[in-house]
Amino acid sequence: MVMMLALLEEWQAVGHALATGDWIVRATALGGAVVFVIWLLVAATRTRRYRAVGVLSDADHGRVRAAIAAAEAKSRGELAVVVVERSDSHPHADWLIALTAMALGSTALASTSFGEHATLALAANVVFAVVGFGASKLFPDFKRTFVSARRAEEMAREQAIQEFAALAMHRTSGRTAVLIFVSLFERSVVVLGDEAIHSKVGDAGWLEVDAAVLERVRSESLAAGLIAGVERAGAILATHFPSDGDNPNELADHLIVRES
Repeated sequence: MVMMLALLEEWQAVGHALATGDWIVRATALGGAVVFVIWLLVAATRTRRYRAVGVLSDADHGRVRAAIAAAEAKSRGELAVVVVERSDSHPHADWLIALTAMALGSTALASTSFGEHATLALAANVVFAVVGFGASKLFPDFKRTFVSARRAEEMAREQAIQEFAALAMHRTSGRTAVLIFVSLFERSVVVLGDEAIHSKVGDAGWLEVDAAVLERVRSESLAAGLIAGVERAGAILATHFPSDGDNPNELADHLIVRES
């Protein structure tokens, strides 16, 4: 009898500890869910920052193209600007967000009577995962948080190299072409110069162009950033390869804006 009472007391004590733990788990899960929702709401207000198509007006396009023409008139170089909304779809981030949403939801359900019904709990977890996956697709600012800076930089640079090749910028007669590539989702600016101009400037010169673009984008607008970058790149080209009066236009379109 004494042993049975001891066991009963032991089970009661354990049960009491678990009940307290349940409240902690429930409060943590609820807090996580609230943060998740607030995060989504903030991300929804920032969606426009990740849009390229339609953000630059016809007047903006004209100003950027005029800046490119002015820069090229002072040098023997060719300039091109490419703006994309994203360099990669980053599918791993979609699934990571889906798993995060499911983990938060299942943790909250586990401490309620709803979690005792396996079929309903499983269905709810699927719903949580779908909501998370959908949020990742709808709100790029939210998704960007789940993409590392290193991966974003690598993807943007890889896409910039592909753009340089697709525009045949490596085939200009003087090998002095410069590409200013902006990837909004990755929050990256990549400047690539062909071998003749790069041998004169090096990475340090292109960092100046990066800084010019980013400074104006943060304080003014995307158009202002592009123009500042073009002007800085044009000044570099004019310093090392000034115009000799014969500057044929070797690139068909100097400004390209698209989704990806």
